[in-house]
Amino acid sequence: NDVGGQEPVKMQANMLSPTTSVLTQSEKVEKRENIRLLEQIPLLKNLHKWEKSKIAEHLQFRDYDEGDVIVLEGDEADEFYIVKDGVVDISVEVGEGMAPKILSTITRRGWFGELALLKDQPRNATARARTKVQCLVLIKDDFIRLIGTLEEVLNRGNVVARHKKATERWHRAFNIISKTLMLLRRIRK
Repeated sequence: NDVGGQEPVKMQANMLSPTTSVLTQSEKVEKRENIRLLEQIPLLKNLHKWEKSKIAEHLQFRDYDEGDVIVLEGDEADEFYIVKDGVVDISVEVGEGMAPKILSTITRRGWFGELALLKDQPRNATARARTKVQCLVLIKDDFIRLIGTLEEVLNRGNVVARHKKATERWHRAFNIISKTLMLLRRIRK
């Protein structure tokens, strides 16, 4: 069975083991969980499923200890955070020598820093870990590269919402016309 001076190549059945894949089973489970988290964020609800999937692949996992500053008021805003576990206080400085004013507390499945995806301006508050915190972090440049700007996403969502409302109005009008025609037919009989 000599072909062109070379010995034939024997193919081995089942060359990939059951554990070999692009994503491991645990990574697939984590990705699905991350997509579910993304679906709960109103700013991202209008994204297509494949867009959420792409974002989920680019989320970075970060740990913070109690008391750690996650973002500092006045710093460059270039990351969006989803709290996977723990408690984060969002605060602003009110004056020199005074304790910061806590504006809100973010817990598991909450998020902060969304303005980083929307505007090019410094952080308007500080986020500090009240407890040990695990966050999923989305870098603004990754978001833009994958999906476009958040403004474009929101505008696309508005177009979809307007189309949906127009379609609903059309269906209501059609139903009214249909019922009116049926009523006229009955009257004529």
